[in-house]
Amino acid sequence: MQEDSINSSDEFESQDQPDIKELTKEIDQYVGKRLRLRRNILRLSQEQLANKLDLTFQQVQKYEKGANRVGAGRLYIIASVLGVDCNYFFDGFVSSALPNQGFAENTSNDDDFSFVDTDVLNPEIIKIIAAMRDIQDKEVRQDFANLIMSMAKSLKKKNNIEF
Repeated sequence: MQEDSINSSDEFESQDQPDIKELTKEIDQYVGKRLRLRRNILRLSQEQLANKLDLTFQQVQKYEKGANRVGAGRLYIIASVLGVDCNYFFDGFVSSALPNQGFAENTSNDDDFSFVDTDVLNPEIIKIIAAMRDIQDKEVRQDFANLIMSMAKSLKKKNNIEF
């Protein structure tokens, strides 16, 4: 019976495993993009964020590019300074190199923007998000959001794109 468990273990080890170096690089770059996104939404320069974190702006730049890995303790501090939970930096991350092997339930919130690919967030979109944050009146903010949604829906109908 002990042989069976050894064979099962060998079969498990031989399954396709993701390239760990590539996967960690992909994650580091994603975390960096989310860091940049949040910094831009808050209208902070790299230098301003660096000062708050007691770092150089070059270090923030390297984190944002994924060139340097952000350690767990540093990520916790960055999240605190940026007013988000640590999970924010991983929200929406999907890798084709890593099949869904976990048992955890999907805990994503439909009201957040974790589904947004950070590559799509161009400067105009970031400016709109920042402007929305400046609108204090909830009704005005909702009217503005409704206007944008209506315009997008109208354009998609015009171009025969499902909304």
